[in-house]
Amino acid sequence: MARRVSRRARPARPARPLLRACALVLLACAGTSAAANPLPLVDTSHRGTIYDLAYDGQRRLLFSAGEDGTVRIWSHDRRTIVRHLRLGAVRVLRIALHPDRPLLAAVARSTGGDDLLEVWDWQSARRLYRHRLDTAPLHVGFTSLGASLVYSRAQFDSVVFLEPATGEHQERLPAAFGIVSYVATSTNERTLMTYQPTGEIRYWDAATLAVKGVVPTLPGLESIALSADKNLLVARSGDDMVAIDVVTGTVRSRLAVSRQARVAVADQFAGLGVLQPDEREDHVFVLQRHTLDRALTPRTEYRLYLDETPTAAAYAGRTLFFAADGAIWEAHQAGADPFVRDELVVPEALAADGDTLLVATRRRIAVARLQRSAATLVPGYAPLTAATSLPRLAAASVLRNPFGTAIGMTVVPTPASSPPPPVAGLLLPDTLQQQPGNGAVLVWNRDGTSGRLGTLDPRSGRYRMRISGFAAPLSQVSVVGDRLLLLDGLGNITLYPVSEVLTASGIPAPDPVGAFWAPGTSKVVSFGDHLIAGRTSTSDLTTPLLKIDATHAETLLIPDDALLIYDMAQHANGQLLTLGVEPPPDGAARGRMRTVLRMREGNDLARQRVVHGFTGEDLSAALVEAPDRQRVYSTLGADAVRVWDGTRLQELERTDRQPRELVVAGDLLVARNSDATFTVWNRFTRSLMFHFYLFRDFNWIVVRPNGEYFHSPGADRYLAQPSRQVRDE
Repeated sequence: MARRVSRRARPARPARPLLRACALVLLACAGTSAAANPLPLVDTSHRGTIYDLAYDGQRRLLFSAGEDGTVRIWSHDRRTIVRHLRLGAVRVLRIALHPDRPLLAAVARSTGGDDLLEVWDWQSARRLYRHRLDTAPLHVGFTSLGASLVYSRAQFDSVVFLEPATGEHQERLPAAFGIVSYVATSTNERTLMTYQPTGEIRYWDAATLAVKGVVPTLPGLESIALSADKNLLVARSGDDMVAIDVVTGTVRSRLAVSRQARVAVADQFAGLGVLQPDEREDHVFVLQRHTLDRALTPRTEYRLYLDETPTAAAYAGRTLFFAADGAIWEAHQAGADPFVRDELVVPEALAADGDTLLVATRRRIAVARLQRSAATLVPGYAPLTAATSLPRLAAASVLRNPFGTAIGMTVVPTPASSPPPPVAGLLLPDTLQQQPGNGAVLVWNRDGTSGRLGTLDPRSGRYRMRISGFAAPLSQVSVVGDRLLLLDGLGNITLYPVSEVLTASGIPAPDPVGAFWAPGTSKVVSFGDHLIAGRTSTSDLTTPLLKIDATHAETLLIPDDALLIYDMAQHANGQLLTLGVEPPPDGAARGRMRTVLRMREGNDLARQRVVHGFTGEDLSAALVEAPDRQRVYSTLGADAVRVWDGTRLQELERTDRQPRELVVAGDLLVARNSDATFTVWNRFTRSLMFHFYLFRDFNWIVVRPNGEYFHSPGADRYLAQPSRQVRDE
């Protein structure tokens, strides 16, 4: 009988009581310190889509490639991570393994849309070389003995052979004989086989480069693989999987599959695995194992429940692995079990009040006290260096998300005239360690049919609804002096007195002091006596920047080349910084948009210049202002965080993560990265302080740049033992 397994099942790791596991307490005596090299390995899967899986049978290692820019290597026997390769601000779409050496080829696409081919020594976690490609490759793989790395592209001079370790070009086929979408070699590499989409299989003598034979077959084959005995080409042909005799070109068997099906061909036996949705029931998938013969009759069939459609599959001996929604599953005779899962929280929003950091998920809100250094508390005191001011996560709590869905958060800051009391050294007094920030935390729902706004007390977790009945969920809530600026999904901009909102009881709502409508608006900022709205430009006659007189409700269009402005920030010297997507400049490649960080100043913001540009659409980049607006931070480009001080743009210390959302917490800058980790810098010295991981059960791990790490009492189960090398098993 088929076994139904929920994605939420997690038999290998028993749950712990939430309140015991949630305390984010990082003191030197509560942590585990590691050697400076190597860095600790955190045992969690990818964030986002897993695009490809590959298996090294000699070492019994499973490789996975993901949307988060990483390749992760897993021990099949120990069921834990053994290597973590960070390729950068890219999506890793396809991987191939050398048959003997620890070499991995990865096809990736950068955030700017560039197609890349990288080769790594995965054992030493070293990139050997990177080639920028004109188009996405049709095929990538190593030859049978590993003498070459070969890829093909959609052009007449299609096939390229490279020396695997150096990337130098090899001459192994004649140039310019047509587009090739698949290349293979015989076991001894004396014969080369190519498939052309026109429907031809060609055989070449590797020594003479002469054609040995041409075999006609089906045209337009996709997702091609070779059977274990090298007698069959297994490929997708329209809505069918076909097995084609490589000698005669005839179809020996055919199997109807859906476009959502994920297929794996075994490399050690005549096997084919197919996982596809059941048309009769949502979230149910049918897993079939077939023998590669004339009938392709399934030997076994299981029905599995999955929240997401599978994205990749691979055989490991006779075990079938498949990936879905950041998790990897292992199929066996009785059904399927989770092999690895994404254990990190899914942050919906970040906010900070001084050195209190709030991280919201759809169910919980973690409130953590980041250690404040003495530098920000004593006027004129120079910021401490990274070596002496390691911030420490002090006491915290976990609160219930009052909406149970995606939310936004912002903090009404405490007055500057009443700062927290000074501290001695690096540790806060116990009375302060237990206290979150003093500002009011405003929370609102981002999902649903209407909007609501309330306040949350971080100390008690008490939520009170303040205003309800907005025409659409709110997309922005900002404090502008003594007013609260609200923007909903329909473009309604409303101003309320902050004091009245904080004491409102929901019905009736306080009267607004201003109301405007600007459809398509993404972000609104206060600029002097005016509001500036960044929005979508729908025609050549409009502009994405709109200036609104908050007193007389008059509007003025500000010329701008962007098609869309989606984030803005203001510097204290009167500059407006915008993030926007612009069409390519004249003469540039068509279809390649630019995302630019533009600075404007002067009357009607007429003076402007681009201070940072990025080729491509980087719509997840963000801006954030320091509380005094003397610095504006940007994540444009996903390769670094940059800071604008009013005159120049500088980089913070680079990391191997992709920073996205930013929040200022005291003298620290916190970034939520694309892989759901967090990175913390000293924003005055621009030095990297640490990375930290927050897990679904609200345990945590903090890792310093030198490899030292600390963790909550229950987080040791997420740590894989660092290993200097992967031994053959």
